Amino acid sequence: MTGGSSGLVLVPYLVLFGFDFNSSALGYIYLSMALLIITTFYLKRVTKTSFGLSLVATRDAENYALSRGIPAGKQRFLSLIMGAVFTSAAGGVFALYVSSAAPTVFGFGTATLVLSMVLVGGTSTIYGPVFAAIILTFIQNTRQIAGLGPVTYMIVAIIIILILRFLPSGLWEITTRSRKSIHLKTKG
Repeated sequence: MTGGSSGLVLVPYLVLFGFDFNSSALGYIYLSMALLIITTFYLKRVTKTSFGLSLVATRDAENYALSRGIPAGKQRFLSLIMGAVFTSAAGGVFALYVSSAAPTVFGFGTATLVLSMVLVGGTSTIYGPVFAAIILTFIQNTRQIAGLGPVTYMIVAIIIILILRFLPSGLWEITTRSRKSIHLKTKG
């Protein structure tokens, strides 16, 4: 019934408002972009709320947050649930796109790529991992075109090491530095 260790097979293609997403690859691109925009907008809004500020306080200074009455365990649990909602939506769209859902689809390689996107982009930012996802996807697709094979993983590892060494807050730190320098130049 479920495909056993092969996972769910023959997942039906997505049809919304009479549009068959299987008829054009652009449909899934637009759906993914909409999911990205909704997720980014939602996360940006949440960070402005008292709940979002309490998450930042728990991340940056847990002892101080605890002393101010913020329940760290509850905050972690709620943030885990929030993260699971969006990752499950992305996984659902992907399962509809490939017409199957198997544990092997999200193996070590995919987990490593996602972690790399977060590390390269910046763990404390919203836009940084999106920016890094674009860069790393470009590198991965270039590897497929150029036939670099496993060398790509070494390139990504070197990029991660260099970024963690020189930009501990990720690539998004470059934009914040440039905005601060522009702000200082306009003031002076």
